[in-house]
Amino acid sequence: MYQLSNYISEFKTISKLVLVSLKTGNLLILSDQAYIEEYQKIKHQNRLSSINTQLEAALYSSGFITLTPEDLSSHIGVIKNKMKKALKIIILPTEKCNFRCAYCYESFKHGKMSSTYINAIKNFLKKKLSTGNFTELHLNWFGGEPLLEVQVIKEIQSYALELCLLYNINISSNITTNGYLLDISLFQELLDLKINIFQITIDGENHDQKRVLISGKPTYQKIISNLKEIQKSSEKYQIILRNNILTDQFDESFYDELKSFISNDSRFEVLIKPVGNWGGNNNVEKLNLLSTREIITQNMLRHFSLLIDRKIEIYNFTELLPMHSICYAAYPDSYVFRSNGDICKCTVYFDLPENTIGKIISENEIYINEKLANLWVTDELEKKCFACKHMLACFNKSCPAKRIKSGISYAKTCSPFF
Repeated sequence: MYQLSNYISEFKTISKLVLVSLKTGNLLILSDQAYIEEYQKIKHQNRLSSINTQLEAALYSSGFITLTPEDLSSHIGVIKNKMKKALKIIILPTEKCNFRCAYCYESFKHGKMSSTYINAIKNFLKKKLSTGNFTELHLNWFGGEPLLEVQVIKEIQSYALELCLLYNINISSNITTNGYLLDISLFQELLDLKINIFQITIDGENHDQKRVLISGKPTYQKIISNLKEIQKSSEKYQIILRNNILTDQFDESFYDELKSFISNDSRFEVLIKPVGNWGGNNNVEKLNLLSTREIITQNMLRHFSLLIDRKIEIYNFTELLPMHSICYAAYPDSYVFRSNGDICKCTVYFDLPENTIGKIISENEIYINEKLANLWVTDELEKKCFACKHMLACFNKSCPAKRIKSGISYAKTCSPFF
């Protein structure tokens, strides 16, 4: 007997029904009303004796219909093991930035990372990777604006590549950048260093009101120009274009411009996120923030509809897949190295006392408070989690900082979009 999978997310747009398999990651978009009605009928019955129609065949081949009972117990063990085998390192080569964004939480206090701290990180990487405990290294670059100090990136990244080759470790690297300095020449240099995942924020029609240079000058056209040049490259890479949205921000001309050069290019994906009050000395309270979970969902779905109509990939759907909404800070071996030598778990709440778990003492000595570090790591799942179709995605680890700030040992910290 065939049955509809329990692990499907549905998103209704104005004229379409979008189905996402939370186990396989497959996406199915139903735009024909007859198919939508047939799917609703299948959903109501939940049982099929055989596969007969074209839609049933598509649902079965994509993992939306299953022949065997679904058991998540084996997945839980696999996820825990993967988390233990991954070393996650986030490095801030500088905490200075060439932008002044309306909602930014950062203080820009600390400049370029010193040679002492650079060498300490290199020694830390060698010590960790030589143990044989890890199969993967995730080396990520953050800031401030990391591209202000490219030489720091090059030095540590090159050394990490040598170590991974020596110890047979798989490496993946990404960088979060505002994209202003990312011309095609620098882009190619980063690709040569195996940094091939880029997150770049570009905030649509409000971009030049929210994301300006220190001088107050606009940045939108420069970033778009860089992206258009990058798109012409035949190299393999992934660019996640983050759009931080406000209430009723639906200027379709922005997505029309993106469509003109990234439509049907799977290397580019758009990530929709609501602007939040993440702290810091900024003017975020003057912005028209999305106020409730319901309003957030409604606005995001409308943006999804605009993107789907233009055949632009949506990164938010990736976040629904197994492990993709587990916060990096929840990994047992995840460390944020700030440019001032502090070692943290989270890149957002630097003012949270529990966040600073250690310090670089010298090139050969790093202190980590294991008790503080363990606050961010928990294997516990709530009973409610086992009834949630998104359990494999977040594992109740989407934001350990919220749990720590709440003071509740195992607070439910679901993603705002779940």
